[in-house]
Amino acid sequence: MNKVFGILGLILLFSCQKNKSEINEVSDQISVSLDTILVDSGDEFLFLRDFLSNSSLDASTNFLYNFNEIDFLLEKIDLDKLKLVDKIKFEKDGPNGLGTGRPKFTLAANGNFLFWDYSVFKEFDQNGNLVRNLNLEEIASEYLKGRENYPLYLFEDPKMPNRILVPVLNWESYSYFLLDIDLEKESFDKIPLPEMEKFKDYRVVIISNGIEAGGFGGSVYRTFGDGKVLLNSNAFNEVHFFDFSNDSLLVIKWETQLLGAKRGYIPPKSVEGFNEEFTEIEKLTNQDISYIKILWDNKNKRYLRFSEKKKIGEEKDKFGNYKQVGGVVFLSVFDREFDIIAEARLLGVDQLPNTYFIKNGEVWFYENINDELAFVKMKIEID
Repeated sequence: MNKVFGILGLILLFSCQKNKSEINEVSDQISVSLDTILVDSGDEFLFLRDFLSNSSLDASTNFLYNFNEIDFLLEKIDLDKLKLVDKIKFEKDGPNGLGTGRPKFTLAANGNFLFWDYSVFKEFDQNGNLVRNLNLEEIASEYLKGRENYPLYLFEDPKMPNRILVPVLNWESYSYFLLDIDLEKESFDKIPLPEMEKFKDYRVVIISNGIEAGGFGGSVYRTFGDGKVLLNSNAFNEVHFFDFSNDSLLVIKWETQLLGAKRGYIPPKSVEGFNEEFTEIEKLTNQDISYIKILWDNKNKRYLRFSEKKKIGEEKDKFGNYKQVGGVVFLSVFDREFDIIAEARLLGVDQLPNTYFIKNGEVWFYENINDELAFVKMKIEID
């Protein structure tokens, strides 16, 4: 096992507002240490082209599974031993087939894999064999059959594995809603998310020859923690969550000195093609605050969220986009009730990686070192 160590101690002072309606100044210290480690893949090449964007942890956080969408393989990585231990082959066609699209996946509580794509919802075992077709596209056919709506994730109820919550995006209206699906009864409830309608204010529709050709901005992150499905936008300092324990749907909003309440720059509703105007809109958006996904730290019983403001230079890449030359990264720490414990700028950190997760109370950031998989582990302590 190869290791590269780079320990960095940071002491950060901060102040913030603790509640949404009160101005309550808080001051404390955060200490951070970083440790860079390499994964031993033996003679194998790991699929790093997508920066582990289609990967998932098992319930114990001992194993990371990374999906190779080219060869339809799941790479099983032992995070305790820091080595590749298996490659699980899946079929595209036939009775065990996943289809020919770009399926996403997550780990079920029983250790199986839940895969989904448009109109495809299947469960496979650790050998790549089909266990069952979940048939979500039949149970909720008006929403999950076809390509009008996209299922963002499959969340199992921790106490009822046959109950699955599906956040869904409707492409035409660009609206979000939840589907609460009972696999045994083959029934579902649709749960609207009206508070998320404002997310559309930060989306730019790209028009090409009079036809909508895509969009930019207004990303929504979805994660699970402490029995809750969490949804948050990169444009608002808030979290929307569905609590499985009492079937409640709530929104918590913050406004702090460091991060404010929402992104300041509101782009135009549409732009004609990928022209100079679009490039400028993209630059202004990236330079504004982005609130990244909220993660649950089960060991320390707290939530963590990173936010960032990118620094964009004047040089452009081969696609005509301005290059990032640095930035500012912030860390927010919340308790189980989403009250702010600490919030600070991370000095010496100027960019967030594409993928990161929490294991044993530490944040593991994806890193590519000479085409080898590595992680930068961040330990966070609050005095």
